[in-house]
Amino acid sequence: MSDITIGILAPEAETREALRTLAQATGMASVQLEVAEYCALRGDRPSRRFVEANPDVIVVDMHQPQAALQALQVLNWTLPQSWLFVTSMISDPQLIIEAMRAGAREFLHRPSSGALGKALRRYGQERDRSKQDRASGQVY
Repeated sequence: MSDITIGILAPEAETREALRTLAQATGMASVQLEVAEYCALRGDRPSRRFVEANPDVIVVDMHQPQAALQALQVLNWTLPQSWLFVTSMISDPQLIIEAMRAGAREFLHRPSSGALGKALRRYGQERDRSKQDRASGQVY
């Protein structure tokens, strides 16, 4: 399962570095892209970079909650096959709900390599199950 590609969207360099280190520590994924600017519209520069990289998972830092929620919506529309993970130091229930409504599949509060590893395992299991379902389908 070490073939999972990750894109990171975080405005702060320290956060991007920490997320890269956590992803590498899981042994399951490689960081393919790091972007500092939140996506605001489909087709803007940050969203085009994600489309070009086409990562399996995109980790979005909620440093600026409203901008991050907008970016989640844009990324969900633009790359529906990519799983969106959200990281935040704040575990406000309303923010979690809004992030899920915007397309997030995982909410990682103060992420650790263990939490990120579990989320990546869930992604890998779902991806494998989806491949098996397609392979075992029958046409009548």
